[in-house]
Amino acid sequence: MGLSEHDQNIIDELERRLLAEDPEFVEGLSQPSVHRRSLRLLLCGLGFLALGIALLAIALLMHSVPLGVVAFLAMVSGGYGATLPAAMAGLRRPGTTAGSKSHSTPA
Repeated sequence: MGLSEHDQNIIDELERRLLAEDPEFVEGLSQPSVHRRSLRLLLCGLGFLALGIALLAIALLMHSVPLGVVAFLAMVSGGYGATLPAAMAGLRRPGTTAGSKSHSTPA
């Protein structure tokens, strides 16, 4: 069931007011959430970790030391990336700290 024209007009007006009053908040809502970016970082890290383990198995079968080194580096970087805190990954906005809010009201 769709919205009536009156309801849609009210929603459009609310959007315009919100954009006029707090554009930083609206911009923050339009960007990917921290949780989604953290999940993506975790999955990429786990992917590199799995790739490193597979490469290590191949290196052991082939008796290849250079491939073993590459596998080790992939595992270390994957483990580091999977456990990297959100603050160190650049997921916080510049100029904010853990306890501060991203938008403030002027005094």
